[in-house]
This record gives sequence, C-alpha cells and structure tokens, in this order.
Amino acid sequence: MFGRKKKQTEEYDDEFDSPSRGSRIRMRDPRVRDPRTQDEDLETTYEWNDSEQSPKKAPLIFRVLAWSALVMLFFAGGYGGMSLLFKHMESRGGRPGGYVATSRDVSAQVSSGQAAQTNAGRNAYSLFIPVENDLVIQEVSVESGIAEDEMAQILDFFLTSAKEGDWLDSAASNLQIFRSGEWLYLNMNGAFLKSLKDRNADKARLLLTGLVKTMSENFPPVLKVKFYIDGKEALDKKPVDLSRPWQIPKGA
Repeated sequence: MFGRKKKQTEEYDDEFDSPSRGSRIRMRDPRVRDPRTQDEDLETTYEWNDSEQSPKKAPLIFRVLAWSALVMLFFAGGYGGMSLLFKHMESRGGRPGGYVATSRDVSAQVSSGQAAQTNAGRNAYSLFIPVENDLVIQEVSVESGIAEDEMAQILDFFLTSAKEGDWLDSAASNLQIFRSGEWLYLNMNGAFLKSLKDRNADKARLLLTGLVKTMSENFPPVLKVKFYIDGKEALDKKPVDLSRPWQIPKGA
C-alpha cells in the first residue's frame, strides 16, 4: 500500500486532479513552446522586427527630384566658380592656361598681329598689291566670320586688284584654300599659271611676293604658301619655282 501511494505521488509531478470532473490534466513545462503555435509566434516576431528595423523609403519620384536638384547645385557651383576665375585672370591682364584662340582671334590680326576693327562686325586688312616694281598697301574690310572664309575673301580682293594692274589674266582665280598651322595651301586654276608664264620672271616673282605677304601678314601664324594647280601639286619652275613653298624672309 505504501508503494502504491508512492507511485501516485510520482505521477503528480506533472499531473493534477481536475476539481470539476476529477480527471487528470497534464501540465506543460512553460519553457517548452507549444508546437501548434510555434510557427505563428515566429511569423509574428519576424513581421514585428521587419517593421521596426526597415524604415519606409520615399517614393521614387521624390528621390529622382532630390538627386536632380543636387546635381544641378554642383553644376551651378562649378560653373560660377570657373566664371569668377576667368574674370579674375582677365582683370589681371592674363588668360587661363591652355587658352585656345578662336577663329575670330586669329582672323582679327594684321601686320603687327592685331587687325584694326572698323565698323561693328567687320575686320580691316592690308593688301600688298604689286605696282610697277614695288608693293603698295591697300586697305580693305570684310565681314567677320570663319577665318577660312575671310582668308578667301582677302585673296579674292588681292587677285582682283592684280587683274586691274594687268598682273593677272581676268580668268585667273582661286579654287580652294586650306590652312594648317604655318602652312597655307592654295589651289589655283590653270589661268593663274598661264598668267605667270605670260609675264617675265621679275613680274611673276613680285606678284607672288605680294600674295604671300598679304596672307602671312594678315593671318598669323601662316608663314609658308604652297601652290596647287587644278588640284595637282604645282611642279613648274619657270618663270618662278612653284614646286617649293613660298615664304617671306624675316624682316622683309
């Protein structure tokens, strides 16, 4: 009998009598999670942690606008800073390093390197026209524009003046003009070459000297002029040598 009570006592370690029906109910250790609700608890915990640790992002349109405003702010600051730098250097009489002259800067130079600016939008140039045994300076002006266009106009002025003095045939003309650094390439027509051959060597030499001086004095850094005839390199050496580039000696 003593042994039976001991057995019942051992069973009461995890059971107790129901006061209502007298049946026994097993007590669950509170440290052990009920497997029926374990998944729900984990899901709830996961959802709570996610909402607490991950803040909501702003709508895409607002983020795009914010980045655009930031980029524009940096751009405006850089542009304003460079403008102030250029103004400061110009006020001190200098130009920023790496300054590249525009076609307007180059074409607006004559003789000493600076062309006289006449009326608004026009540039003045000097032509060296052959007259008898010398060169006479003739002033002309053209509309300011692309350097090569102004060069072509000045060359046409020179050829026209030379024709009036019977230094060239009326059909002589320039077909193309191209500049590369110190070199100027002139593609003349066949009538130009015929005009040189119809004159003596002295007249042809003075004519070419006036032409080369006109182009080099007005459009630095041009120093050498190479002649082509109807698109082909000129190889004629009489009455003057056209096979080599023409250049005005320094100080001449």
